[in-house]
Order: sequence, then structure tokens, then C-alpha cells
Amino acid sequence: MTAIPKSWKKKVAERSEPKMIGPIKPSILETLTKAKKGCSIFLKLFESKIEYNKKKKVKWKMDIGQEINDETWKKIFMIPWKCTAETKFIEFQYKMVNRILTTQTVLFKIKIKENNLCSFCEQVPETLEFVLLLSYLTKTVDGFKRVVTNIAR
Repeated sequence: MTAIPKSWKKKVAERSEPKMIGPIKPSILETLTKAKKGCSIFLKLFESKIEYNKKKKVKWKMDIGQEINDETWKKIFMIPWKCTAETKFIEFQYKMVNRILTTQTVLFKIKIKENNLCSFCEQVPETLEFVLLLSYLTKTVDGFKRVVTNIAR
């Protein structure tokens, strides 16, 4: 107690009621407490910080043979979070946009499968584009469900 300066002791003694200082709130929490929809604030924050992988852009450009501008890429990469609230669909769309769906071609490249032919028709290489756009199975709703559940596993 003798190490505490007398001036400090005097100031403490003068206060009849200590002032309560609340916790420091970050500005984002201040915004959230005032907002009616907190999730939309996080989504906007996420959208502003998102960066797109150049390798994915180049791969998509090679596969579709068309240049896509940055504004369109931003919209494309936000599709999984804006289209649905169903977790399985979000996961599937995310994997599709980021080209991480496992097809026979991918499994063949990493030596898990013996060939890269389509697992349904066994006539042409099974690429993401073929399975989702060109396969005879994707022409019907039931066929499309089979394709999606087979790829999403």
C-alpha cells in the first residue's frame, strides 16, 4: 500500500460512487445491434472482401472459350449463398463454381479410376461440362437428380 502515491489515494477517496465503464464494442457490433437484419451486414462485408482465384478463372475461360469480366465473376462466386438456404445445394453450387466436383476424369487423373469415361453412358470422357450440360441424363429432372447425387458424393 505504501507504493501507491498519495495523490492516487486521494482521488480514489474523493469518488463517492465509482463510474462503471462498459466493455468496448467494435464498430461492427455497434452496427449489428442497430440493424434489424444482422446476416445481411455480414454478407455485404464478406462480398466486399472476396477475392477470386485466377487459376479458376483461367480454367473456366479455357473450358467455355470465353472471357468473363470481374463484375460477372463476383456475381458467379456469390451464387451459392444467394440462391438457396438449403445446405446441400449451397455445397453443390460452391463445388461446381470452384470446379472441385469429382468426376470420372478427375478420379482418372489421380489414379483412383481405371478410365475417364462417363459413369452413365460409358462412351465419352466424364467432364463437369458434359455431365451437367450435355449428358442425356440431364435432359430430365430424375436424370439430373441422379447425376447430381452421383457427383456430390
